[in-house]
Amino acid sequence: MKKFSLAVFACVAACGAFAQTFSKTDDDIVHYNWPVSLSIAYPLQIPDCTYNINGLALDVIYGERHDMNGLDLGLVSLNTGNVKALQIKGLASCTDFSVYGCQISGLANVVLGNAYGLQLSSLVNYNRGEAVGAQIAAVNSNGAFYGFQAGVFNHNKGACRAIQFGLVNSDVNDYRGWSLGALNYAVRYRGVQIGAINAIAETGRAVQIGAINSASNFSGVQFGLFNIIENGALPIMVVLNASF
Repeated sequence: MKKFSLAVFACVAACGAFAQTFSKTDDDIVHYNWPVSLSIAYPLQIPDCTYNINGLALDVIYGERHDMNGLDLGLVSLNTGNVKALQIKGLASCTDFSVYGCQISGLANVVLGNAYGLQLSSLVNYNRGEAVGAQIAAVNSNGAFYGFQAGVFNHNKGACRAIQFGLVNSDVNDYRGWSLGALNYAVRYRGVQIGAINAIAETGRAVQIGAINSASNFSGVQFGLFNIIENGALPIMVVLNASF
């Protein structure tokens, strides 16, 4: 087994020797391009964390690299650059910049930039910037979001154009689309809310269907047990309320 491991590391090093090209980032660190990365637990890996990988990355426990382009497999990884890849991680994938592609992780996908594509995990999908595509996890949290979300708790700070399925859907900026959940909350909303409790804090042009529907500056129709429109001709109604 020891000889086999040494042979694998030797092959990786040989491949990299024929593929070294580089570019410079703003901090003038040289990032060489290699086709294969093999990591047991950083820093026990080839090549080191400053390299871009254009091909295959294998992380037995934990690996680090700069840009990742291709197929990324293993337990946990950190990418300090951008990712354009299919990532399949037993626990988590973390990226300092943006992701383009598909992330599938056992626990969490964490992106400090933007994410474009599919994110799937059992616990958390988190993007500090915007996300475009589909997210499925217990908790989905983004700056802005455009696409499809399914989870226990969906939370978006920026603008949204989406369809949401969740126990709780919370959108604190401008939302346009459909929200289906036990509790749907938005600050500014255009679309359809279906849930036990639907609430629009500021302005809404919507249809609300639920046990309790509440809106402030609202234009649309409410169907439910209690329907509240603060600026409406009838602020509180049962079964049906409307304002235009």
